[in-house]
Amino acid sequence: MYDPLTYRAGVTPGATALIDADRDERWSVADLDSAVERVAGRLAALGVRPGDRLGVLLPTRPAAVRVIHATIRLGAVVVPLGPRLTADELAERLERADATTLVCDATTEVDAVAAVDAADPADATVPVVSVDDAGDAADPDTDPDFTLDYDDPWAADRFLDEIEGSAYGTTPEGLREGLRVVTTRETVWLSPGVPFIVPVFLGLVIALTYGDLLFGLLRAIGAV
Repeated sequence: MYDPLTYRAGVTPGATALIDADRDERWSVADLDSAVERVAGRLAALGVRPGDRLGVLLPTRPAAVRVIHATIRLGAVVVPLGPRLTADELAERLERADATTLVCDATTEVDAVAAVDAADPADATVPVVSVDDAGDAADPDTDPDFTLDYDDPWAADRFLDEIEGSAYGTTPEGLREGLRVVTTRETVWLSPGVPFIVPVFLGLVIALTYGDLLFGLLRAIGAV
Protein backbone atom coordinates (compact mmCIF):
# COMPACT_ATOMS: atom_id res chain seq x y z
CA MET A 1 0.00 0.00 0.00
CA TYR A 2 1.26 3.48 -0.92
CA ASP A 3 2.38 5.81 1.84
CA PRO A 4 4.33 9.11 1.93
CA LEU A 5 7.63 7.36 2.64
CA THR A 6 7.30 5.37 -0.59
CA TYR A 7 6.91 8.59 -2.58
CA ARG A 8 9.84 10.27 -0.80
CA ALA A 9 12.08 7.24 -1.46
CA GLY A 10 11.46 7.68 -5.17
CA VAL A 11 12.17 11.43 -5.12
CA THR A 12 15.06 11.88 -2.66
CA PRO A 13 16.35 8.41 -1.73
CA GLY A 14 19.68 9.73 -0.40
CA ALA A 15 18.23 12.38 1.88
CA THR A 16 18.45 11.90 5.64
CA ALA A 17 15.18 10.54 7.02
CA LEU A 18 16.05 9.54 10.59
CA ILE A 19 18.78 10.35 13.13
CA ASP A 20 19.41 8.22 16.18
CA ALA A 21 21.04 10.82 18.44
CA ASP A 22 21.83 8.29 21.17
CA ARG A 23 23.93 6.16 18.83
CA ASP A 24 24.94 8.87 16.32
CA GLU A 25 23.45 6.94 13.40
CA ARG A 26 21.67 8.32 10.34
CA TRP A 27 19.18 6.62 8.07
CA SER A 28 18.65 7.69 4.47
CA VAL A 29 15.14 7.71 3.04
CA ALA A 30 15.97 4.64 0.93
CA ASP A 31 17.37 2.74 3.92
CA LEU A 32 14.34 3.56 6.06
CA ASP A 33 11.97 2.63 3.24
CA SER A 34 13.63 -0.78 2.84
CA ALA A 35 13.53 -1.42 6.59
CA VAL A 36 9.86 -0.42 6.75
CA GLU A 37 9.05 -2.82 3.91
CA ARG A 38 10.64 -5.70 5.82
CA VAL A 39 8.77 -4.80 9.02
CA ALA A 40 5.50 -4.56 7.08
CA GLY A 41 6.10 -8.06 5.73
CA ARG A 42 6.65 -9.42 9.23
CA LEU A 43 3.52 -7.73 10.53
CA ALA A 44 1.54 -9.16 7.63
CA ALA A 45 2.94 -12.60 8.43
CA LEU A 46 1.54 -12.22 11.93
CA GLY A 47 -1.91 -11.57 10.51
CA VAL A 48 -2.08 -7.75 10.54
CA ARG A 49 -4.46 -6.63 7.80
CA PRO A 50 -5.88 -3.36 6.46
CA GLY A 51 -8.24 -1.80 8.98
CA ASP A 52 -6.71 -3.58 11.98
CA ARG A 53 -5.85 -1.38 14.98
CA LEU A 54 -2.24 -1.80 16.04
CA GLY A 55 -1.36 -0.60 19.53
CA VAL A 56 2.24 0.67 19.61
CA LEU A 57 3.76 0.61 23.09
CA LEU A 58 7.35 1.59 22.31
CA PRO A 59 9.76 4.18 23.68
CA THR A 60 11.31 6.76 21.36
CA ARG A 61 13.68 4.70 19.21
CA PRO A 62 14.14 3.91 15.50
CA ALA A 63 12.16 0.68 15.87
CA ALA A 64 9.08 2.73 16.78
CA VAL A 65 9.44 4.79 13.59
CA ARG A 66 9.70 1.66 11.46
CA VAL A 67 6.70 0.01 13.10
CA ILE A 68 4.52 3.10 12.68
CA HIS A 69 5.41 3.50 9.00
CA ALA A 70 4.93 -0.25 8.41
CA THR A 71 1.48 -0.09 10.00
CA ILE A 72 0.50 2.78 7.70
CA ARG A 73 1.88 0.91 4.69
CA LEU A 74 -0.32 -2.08 5.48
CA GLY A 75 -3.41 0.11 5.73
CA ALA A 76 -3.79 -0.62 9.44
CA VAL A 77 -4.51 2.00 12.09
CA VAL A 78 -1.79 3.20 14.49
CA VAL A 79 -2.84 3.40 18.15
CA PRO A 80 0.07 5.14 19.96
CA LEU A 81 0.36 4.27 23.64
CA GLY A 82 2.61 5.97 26.18
CA PRO A 83 5.28 3.72 27.74
CA ARG A 84 4.73 5.48 31.10
CA LEU A 85 1.08 4.43 31.37
CA THR A 86 0.16 1.86 33.98
CA ALA A 87 -1.22 -1.53 33.03
CA ASP A 88 -4.75 -0.45 34.01
CA GLU A 89 -4.46 2.73 31.96
CA LEU A 90 -3.20 0.75 28.99
CA ALA A 91 -6.03 -1.76 29.35
CA GLU A 92 -8.58 1.06 29.29
CA ARG A 93 -7.07 2.50 26.10
CA LEU A 94 -6.84 -0.88 24.41
CA GLU A 95 -10.55 -1.43 25.00
CA ARG A 96 -11.45 2.10 23.91
CA ALA A 97 -9.46 1.79 20.67
CA ASP A 98 -10.61 -1.79 20.05
CA ALA A 99 -6.98 -2.75 19.39
CA THR A 100 -6.38 -6.01 17.53
CA THR A 101 -2.63 -6.36 18.19
CA LEU A 102 -0.25 -4.76 20.69
CA VAL A 103 3.41 -4.15 19.75
CA CYS A 104 5.93 -3.66 22.57
CA ASP A 105 9.63 -4.14 23.27
CA ALA A 106 11.68 -5.62 26.10
CA THR A 107 11.19 -2.53 28.28
CA THR A 108 7.39 -2.47 27.96
CA GLU A 109 6.53 -6.15 27.53
CA VAL A 110 5.60 -6.74 31.19
CA ASP A 111 3.13 -3.86 31.18
CA ALA A 112 1.78 -4.91 27.78
CA VAL A 113 0.99 -8.43 28.96
CA ALA A 114 -0.51 -7.13 32.20
CA ALA A 115 -2.68 -4.66 30.27
CA VAL A 116 -4.06 -7.41 28.04
CA ASP A 117 -4.75 -9.58 31.09
CA ALA A 118 -6.56 -6.66 32.77
CA ALA A 119 -8.72 -5.91 29.73
CA ASP A 120 -12.37 -6.92 29.60
CA PRO A 121 -12.36 -10.75 29.37
CA ALA A 122 -15.48 -10.54 27.19
CA ASP A 123 -13.30 -9.05 24.43
CA ALA A 124 -11.13 -11.21 22.21
CA THR A 125 -7.59 -11.62 23.52
CA VAL A 126 -5.23 -9.07 22.00
CA PRO A 127 -1.96 -10.69 20.80
CA VAL A 128 1.17 -9.10 22.30
CA VAL A 129 4.09 -8.83 19.86
CA SER A 130 7.63 -7.92 20.95
CA VAL A 131 10.09 -6.28 18.55
CA ASP A 132 13.00 -7.54 20.65
CA ASP A 133 14.21 -11.07 20.07
CA ALA A 134 16.44 -12.61 22.72
CA GLY A 135 19.20 -12.94 20.15
CA ASP A 136 19.14 -9.22 19.36
CA ALA A 137 19.57 -7.95 22.92
CA ALA A 138 23.00 -6.52 22.17
CA ASP A 139 21.67 -4.58 19.19
CA PRO A 140 18.10 -3.61 20.04
CA ASP A 141 17.55 -1.32 17.07
CA THR A 142 18.00 -3.82 14.28
CA ASP A 143 14.93 -4.50 12.20
CA PRO A 144 12.19 -5.74 14.54
CA ASP A 145 12.09 -9.53 14.60
CA PHE A 146 8.62 -10.03 16.01
CA THR A 147 8.21 -13.00 18.30
CA LEU A 148 4.76 -14.47 18.76
CA ASP A 149 3.10 -17.89 18.66
CA TYR A 150 0.28 -16.90 16.31
CA ASP A 151 -2.58 -19.35 15.80
CA ASP A 152 -3.07 -18.23 12.20
CA PRO A 153 0.22 -17.10 10.58
CA TRP A 154 -0.32 -14.98 7.47
CA ALA A 155 -4.05 -14.97 8.37
CA ALA A 156 -4.36 -17.89 5.95
CA ASP A 157 -7.37 -19.46 7.66
CA ARG A 158 -9.19 -16.13 7.84
CA PHE A 159 -8.45 -15.34 4.17
CA LEU A 160 -9.78 -18.68 2.91
CA ASP A 161 -12.86 -18.35 5.10
CA GLU A 162 -13.69 -14.89 3.76
CA ILE A 163 -13.22 -15.40 0.01
CA GLU A 164 -15.80 -16.93 -2.30
CA GLY A 165 -14.70 -20.16 -3.93
CA SER A 166 -11.96 -22.61 -3.06
CA ALA A 167 -8.82 -20.76 -4.25
CA TYR A 168 -8.00 -23.75 -6.49
CA GLY A 169 -8.38 -26.13 -3.59
CA THR A 170 -5.44 -24.85 -1.54
CA THR A 171 -5.27 -25.35 2.21
CA PRO A 172 -4.13 -22.86 4.89
CA GLU A 173 -0.93 -24.89 5.28
CA GLY A 174 -0.27 -24.81 1.53
CA LEU A 175 -0.96 -21.08 1.37
CA ARG A 176 1.40 -20.38 4.29
CA GLU A 177 4.17 -22.43 2.67
CA GLY A 178 3.76 -20.59 -0.62
CA LEU A 179 3.91 -17.21 1.09
CA ARG A 180 6.98 -18.31 3.08
CA VAL A 181 8.77 -19.25 -0.15
CA VAL A 182 7.85 -15.99 -1.88
CA THR A 183 9.05 -13.85 1.01
CA THR A 184 12.27 -15.71 1.85
CA ARG A 185 13.80 -16.60 -1.52
CA GLU A 186 15.55 -14.12 -3.76
CA THR A 187 14.23 -15.73 -6.97
CA VAL A 188 10.95 -17.60 -7.35
CA TRP A 189 9.71 -19.29 -10.52
CA LEU A 190 5.95 -19.32 -10.95
CA SER A 191 3.95 -21.54 -13.30
CA PRO A 192 0.25 -21.42 -14.22
CA GLY A 193 -2.01 -23.76 -12.33
CA VAL A 194 -3.71 -26.83 -13.80
CA PRO A 195 -7.08 -25.03 -14.22
CA PHE A 196 -5.30 -22.69 -16.64
CA ILE A 197 -2.98 -25.13 -18.42
CA VAL A 198 -5.62 -27.76 -19.31
CA PRO A 199 -7.94 -25.47 -21.37
CA VAL A 200 -4.95 -23.92 -23.14
CA PHE A 201 -3.57 -27.37 -24.02
CA LEU A 202 -6.93 -28.63 -25.29
CA GLY A 203 -7.39 -25.48 -27.35
CA LEU A 204 -3.97 -25.96 -28.90
CA VAL A 205 -4.70 -29.61 -29.79
CA ILE A 206 -8.01 -28.67 -31.39
CA ALA A 207 -6.40 -25.86 -33.35
CA LEU A 208 -3.62 -28.09 -34.70
CA THR A 209 -5.98 -30.96 -35.48
CA TYR A 210 -8.83 -29.13 -37.19
CA GLY A 211 -7.17 -25.91 -38.23
CA ASP A 212 -5.98 -27.21 -41.63
CA LEU A 213 -9.34 -28.82 -42.38
CA LEU A 214 -11.18 -25.61 -41.62
CA PHE A 215 -8.76 -23.57 -43.71
CA GLY A 216 -9.16 -25.97 -46.65
CA LEU A 217 -12.95 -25.75 -46.39
CA LEU A 218 -12.90 -21.98 -46.41
CA ARG A 219 -10.63 -21.96 -49.47
CA ALA A 220 -12.92 -24.36 -51.26
CA ILE A 221 -15.90 -22.05 -50.86
CA GLY A 222 -13.82 -19.00 -51.71
CA ALA A 223 -14.00 -17.43 -48.29
CA VAL A 224 -10.24 -16.99 -48.10
